[in-house]
Amino acid sequence: MKKINILLLLTGSSVGGAERIVLNHIRHYDKNRFNLHVAVLRQGNLEEEFKKTAKQNNVVYACLRLKSRISFAGLLKLKRIIKKNNIKLVHSHLIEADMYAFLLKFLCPAVRFVSTRHAKDDFREKIWWGFFNYMLSAVDDKIVCVAHSTKRFIHNFEYIPNRKLITIYAGVDIAKFVSKKNPLFRKKIGANKNEFLIGIVGRLSKEKGHRHLFRALKILKDERITKFKLAVIGDGPLAKQLKAMRDMKGLQKEIIFWGFRKDINKIYSNFDLLCVPSDFEGFGLVIIEAMACNTPSLASDIDAIKEIITDKKTGFLFKSGSSDDLADKLRNILRKKIEIKSFSKNAKNLIRKKFNFTINLKKLETVYLQILWKK
Repeated sequence: MKKINILLLLTGSSVGGAERIVLNHIRHYDKNRFNLHVAVLRQGNLEEEFKKTAKQNNVVYACLRLKSRISFAGLLKLKRIIKKNNIKLVHSHLIEADMYAFLLKFLCPAVRFVSTRHAKDDFREKIWWGFFNYMLSAVDDKIVCVAHSTKRFIHNFEYIPNRKLITIYAGVDIAKFVSKKNPLFRKKIGANKNEFLIGIVGRLSKEKGHRHLFRALKILKDERITKFKLAVIGDGPLAKQLKAMRDMKGLQKEIIFWGFRKDINKIYSNFDLLCVPSDFEGFGLVIIEAMACNTPSLASDIDAIKEIITDKKTGFLFKSGSSDDLADKLRNILRKKIEIKSFSKNAKNLIRKKFNFTINLKKLETVYLQILWKK
């Protein structure tokens, strides 16, 4: 059987949910059926991991290192990649990659296109943004949504018909995540063995809701509940602002900023609890990554997360945006009124059945074939 040439087009090689999904795609694609190529528009902090993973899996990788959002030279480079490698289908991730895919359709009309939508937020509810994405989606044979809530959002705010949308959950490669605790981790993080260690993992940006968690921890400290530490993993535009908020609330001893970590797959298992206080999420990838490490999660009750967590069965939910409710849930956990470890088995079974990356990738590859066979 002749292999089909596929190009994955990504905005950059920085850490994020879309980037981790593409890395897993590189690791697990069907090598008997496809030749995989990956192009990123600009270099990020996962560049070396992208190069290494691509090389290990016989994937052709290129970083265009573009300096501007729209580059005519970059567009021509992508056209050359498509022509040289006889690319039959381009799969774009994130808005800038979608813009280039839209333009490439005019230069390479025979190529088929797929896009994955990873996020939803209040900005994307704006009418002009919806029409912009509707225009970009005109070239796509299919739009993959990472959750049903994302699919509903895209349909309602980007005016895209359901026949063009499909939900394929982002999954996790369980084998890459370490379930065993590292006895040296607490020492590195500055937490003693008697302190309850909470983790928050993600970009330091408004939608991730760090401020809700900081306020909740302040409530607990004012009640003299102090046997906890919070490890903040990640970097982003609000780093200085969040550090100032921590200091203003007198939480210097309780909150540790640990920056961006490439070894996050080895860190989750050391948390007693992962907290995800997001205002918006396309999916909530960090939750299933933590589940793979037998680490329970406490998260906001937004639609995307409720597709992962069933409250008090596979994790815990609190009222989105409510620091008071978050503090109440943490208070009960810290005082051991809720037994959190019992939910790990349910969560692991959920991953195997619903969020197994290998199984979900096969669904995506089936979509590729259906699109190409229609040609």
